[in-house]
Amino acid sequence: MNHKHLQLICTEMQLGSPIGVAARIYGSRGGSLMWQIKTTKGGYAIKQLAPVIDLKSDRIITKYELTETIAYRFTQHGVPAVSYP
Repeated sequence: MNHKHLQLICTEMQLGSPIGVAARIYGSRGGSLMWQIKTTKGGYAIKQLAPVIDLKSDRIITKYELTETIAYRFTQHGVPAVSYP
């Protein structure tokens, strides 16, 4: 992951400042990548969407909206997560 891009994501999502470099981890499908990062506020996983994903597809949009809903529900139960409303 590009370090400047990582810093931008951390700033935008208020995750703290990155410590070290992002490590690629297993946990995604469809060509997307998952990254583990450590920051001054904790540890996070970030999904980098594959460039081939058709973001105009209603099926794909519904799938990603569901993942945001799941992340939001995790936060309601005390599990650290960041989601877009």
